Amino acid sequence: MANMKVACMAVVMCMMVVSAPMAEAGVQVQHLCRPVNFILGGCLDYLTSFVRDPSPLCCDGVKELSTRANTTVIRQTACNCAKDIATHTSNFNNLRGSALGLRCGTLLPFPISSNADCAM
Repeated sequence: MANMKVACMAVVMCMMVVSAPMAEAGVQVQHLCRPVNFILGGCLDYLTSFVRDPSPLCCDGVKELSTRANTTVIRQTACNCAKDIATHTSNFNNLRGSALGLRCGTLLPFPISSNADCAM
């Protein structure tokens, strides 16, 4: 089951990388946020409640996101997707979101927060 989740995550991350050139060309592609939604969906218990630590599935996704966000366009897209999730999720904790990478043992190139500046 865990291997299937990791495989699904890898597929959606590839979709994000392949779709990035379309975003550069100014094409509005709604599915660009799907990989970020998928990854952060596994983190919502930690980001919206008093669960002490993010789950291993959450951290695996965050590490993958950190690795894949390797161009300005991908970082900006992922940042805006994460910002949208933070803005529209009830009880979202911006402090936890901003520190999620560190809690998972990696550095994210953008904060996960409703007030993130994604113009990097």
